[in-house]
Parts: sequence; C-alpha cells; structure tokens
Amino acid sequence: MKMYSEPESISQKFWNKFAADYDGHQLNENYKALIKTVVSDVGNAEKVLDVACGTAIISFAISENVLQIEATDYSPEMVSIAEEKALMNDVSNVKFSVQNASELSFPDEYFDTVVICNSLHVIEKTKEALLEFYRVLKVDGMLIA
Repeated sequence: MKMYSEPESISQKFWNKFAADYDGHQLNENYKALIKTVVSDVGNAEKVLDVACGTAIISFAISENVLQIEATDYSPEMVSIAEEKALMNDVSNVKFSVQNASELSFPDEYFDTVVICNSLHVIEKTKEALLEFYRVLKVDGMLIA
C-alpha cells in the first residue's frame, strides 16, 4: 500500500536509486549483529512498526516471532523491493507502506514496539518523527532506535 504522494524529494531520489544495492551494503557482520539484537529486544510483540524499513531486512528477521508488522519507508523503490521479497518468501504478516516518518497514518497507541534502525540520523524532521513514534506507541511500549 503506497501512501506518500508528494513529489519525489531529493532524499527519496537518493534512496530510490540506492534501493537495488541496499541489501548488499547492509548485510555485513555489524548489521547481522544488530539484527540479532533487535530480534531479541522485540521478542514476541503483537504489533510492531518498522520505520525506515528499507528493503525490510529487519522486518523479515522479526516476523517469525511477531503477530503483525507495519513496515514503512520514505522510498517507494525500497518498499517495492520489500514487497517483492515478501511475496518470494511467503511472508504474510508484514504490511508495507510509503510514509514520511514525521507524519504517520497509524492511530494513537497502536503499536507495542516501534523499530527504527540505522535511520534516525537521515530523517529531516527528527523531532517530529520522534513525537510520532511516541504517539503511535502504547503507553507501555518500547522504542528501539
């Protein structure tokens, strides 16, 4: 499901261009260690939001233990690749959307956990995004950044 419909920004152009090579750049030993940590920290949460999911490497890693994942990215191309990977690997509990992290479409207090890995530093409106993460997190929810 694509939601973000403003004209493509410079940032989106960069990430769209990088999308095809994203997995190759991310899957190094440090990133693999990060994935293990995130999987452990998320545990068996019911509803997880993965912000700036890229091609959903982390979303897929946590999907085995989680009931529902909403994976969003600012780049339509990243989301397209993630959707293709989900189809190829028969992953059905991850839903994708193109969204701006500072203007999320989800209801208040909806998620048990919000995950944003290796991306907070590239979000243009960091303060607004953090407020959005807090808004969509349940009162006793966990932010993994």
